[in-house]
Amino acid sequence: MFATRTWLLGLVSCAVLGCGKEPPAPKSDASGPAKAAVPPRVSQGDPAKLCDDANAGPLPLLDRPLSAQLAGEPLELKTPTVGGGTLNLPVAGGGTLRLAIRGIGRRAVNVSQWPGDPGRGPSRIKISGRTPQHPRLPQVHAATVELVPMKNGTVSGSIFVCLSQPGSFIAGTFQARANEDISDTPDPTRDHFSTLRYLANERLAEKGVERSRLRHRWPLLDVERGVAQDHVLVYPKGAKITPTVQPQRSHTFTFVKKDGRWTVAKMMAGNRLAEANLPPPTASDRPQAHLVHAAARALAPKLATLG
Repeated sequence: MFATRTWLLGLVSCAVLGCGKEPPAPKSDASGPAKAAVPPRVSQGDPAKLCDDANAGPLPLLDRPLSAQLAGEPLELKTPTVGGGTLNLPVAGGGTLRLAIRGIGRRAVNVSQWPGDPGRGPSRIKISGRTPQHPRLPQVHAATVELVPMKNGTVSGSIFVCLSQPGSFIAGTFQARANEDISDTPDPTRDHFSTLRYLANERLAEKGVERSRLRHRWPLLDVERGVAQDHVLVYPKGAKITPTVQPQRSHTFTFVKKDGRWTVAKMMAGNRLAEANLPPPTASDRPQAHLVHAAARALAPKLATLG
């Protein structure tokens, strides 16, 4: 019965705003970054020469605009972005350098790794991507990364990455656009699924439900109408969540954007249709919105009888 009800909810939700993949959840590292010596911050120095001494200890952080070089050839970098645990560095003329950073989740990151580190564990920083002139990139030889939690849709940071090929590095300070909200308190004015997740999680936390017990399904945004919805599954306390484990219960959330900020409009039992509990479309909304809203209002009482 639970599976039938959730399937129906998903079907109606898709009809309202169209099914789309939820943004990837930020990757996190529960164990936290490995402790390392705090790298000095210097304003001068040739990154290529500093890379020659990368075996001796943690790399410094350079107070200079972000730049990159591959095999002695300078690369012009465009505005970076952060998403899915990866710092993306688009290259003018084509291609992207991608730095996957463990621990890039919902907190500040301060990571150093170098070949001579006696306590070195698994690599926390990996590079991928390509450019037209460099179809294969050298691997990370040593690196220091410092990021602060997101604020106003951007992530500030400083990196110094020496690559295994001589004359190859990425170094400097930057501000990156965040493709997902990785801060602990997302911006409530931002039209993004992570804002809905945060608001729903906070409402459930007030009722004593831990974040680890929750999974979100069918979060949908209608920016034009200023309405949104989310369906949250609550699993048994202490249970290892796998595809075969049934949720203990579920909740349907509706949201409205009022005075430029997203807020929870209603928190309901999971057998309630979100669209039926949203403000009706106005004359300026697309015709489909009126049809779906009317259908949801008609179906809602029948769905509620499923328990």
